[in-house]
Amino acid sequence: MMGKQSIGYAVIDPILRENGLESDDAFWFIANYYQRMSKINCPDSCKNYIENIAERYDLIMKEKDISTRISNELGAEISQNDLANCYEYYIGRRFRSRTGKFFTPQRIAAFMASCIPKNDDLVVFDPTCGGGTFLTETSERLSDCNATLIGNDVDSSLVALTELRISLANRNMHKFVSNSANLYKSSKFFDKWKSKVDYIIANPPFSLKIETIDFQSPMFNIGLKDSDMIFIDIAWRLLKPGGRIITLLPHSLSSNQDFSAFRKNVEKYWNILSIITLPEGTFHMTSNTSTRPDILILEKKDASKEQEFDILLSNITTVGYKLNQRDRNVGDDLLELRNSTEFIKHLNLEAFS
Repeated sequence: MMGKQSIGYAVIDPILRENGLESDDAFWFIANYYQRMSKINCPDSCKNYIENIAERYDLIMKEKDISTRISNELGAEISQNDLANCYEYYIGRRFRSRTGKFFTPQRIAAFMASCIPKNDDLVVFDPTCGGGTFLTETSERLSDCNATLIGNDVDSSLVALTELRISLANRNMHKFVSNSANLYKSSKFFDKWKSKVDYIIANPPFSLKIETIDFQSPMFNIGLKDSDMIFIDIAWRLLKPGGRIITLLPHSLSSNQDFSAFRKNVEKYWNILSIITLPEGTFHMTSNTSTRPDILILEKKDASKEQEFDILLSNITTVGYKLNQRDRNVGDDLLELRNSTEFIKHLNLEAFS
């Protein structure tokens, strides 16, 4: 369900600041508002965050004038997308430079989720779930199917946001499993899901150096220590034979001669189904970076089957939203690709709108 409008921060910011609420506190105040308005039970992962702000929330909302102004701005309907945008505004920008995280535009996440077939009993895992955009779009995609959705992030507040968004989306047919751990350290949680996942959908941290690991990684063993490269090995461990990863990676990994060892290693363990090159500026409006990403769709090789796959290559120039403030071309090559007969047949999907 969409809210009446996007949050107008020029209006809401002064109200919250007047009451001493900034950054994390401001976000969880608004999350508290949404959770109470929706009358959903507070997810376990959110309870500490919600309870920590609850007393101040009650105190502030007792003031009729303030309560009215806040309610008028946030509205009576619940928007999980507004909640994600709110997180990005108040908290998310601190991640950009130091963690390699870029929050994924909803349009891109929706396309990637549309590459998952509508089948019952799928297990879909986002090991770097961030604000939950991929899993929320997957929940929407599989709205008529039973599914298990798994979200992990090293930041527990992001896991809490993901679970709250899934709760607001109200997918009763979906089981949500949450965890907060460093993806690049072994854990019982990741061991539990080894070779049990049907689909991984993700936007892993780009180009962070991983100096030590405590699990087997063919990439690391040949001297490839970037976070996005090692992520491919982590996905391989989690997926069933024949399982697929749908992920964003830097375009340079697909095109730069310096990364030929990476590509050879991918070809050894995976069937490369599709490489979709997105335009520069894809992340500009959400993360202020010009990094050019690719969407890679890979299938874990199944030793029991001899299969050969063609690689479907696509070069996307428009993605359905402006790539910068001056951009006036808001066509949608992604939607056109998704509904092409070739793409549907290649990934065994159905039409998408």
